[in-house]
Amino acid sequence: MEYFDISEETFLAALDLKILDWANVLMVHMNSIIKGCPKTQRYLAMLYETEGKLLEARNIYKLILKEIPHDAITYKRLACLL
Repeated sequence: MEYFDISEETFLAALDLKILDWANVLMVHMNSIIKGCPKTQRYLAMLYETEGKLLEARNIYKLILKEIPHDAITYKRLACLL
């Protein structure tokens, strides 16, 4: 799991720096480790936000909140898009 943590931190740094090719590679990598979990879904939505695909990001956040309505992080990210 430590390997996932390093990938996660590098992914978030790539988003902050808008290095989208790295972010995409790391997203694929993280999905291969933990596929379909809310955390990786949220990261995909964050990647879409960075790419300017706000509608896709919003749809993912809404799907996550249907499954886990008390997910405060996802709720806050969605609120920022509305």
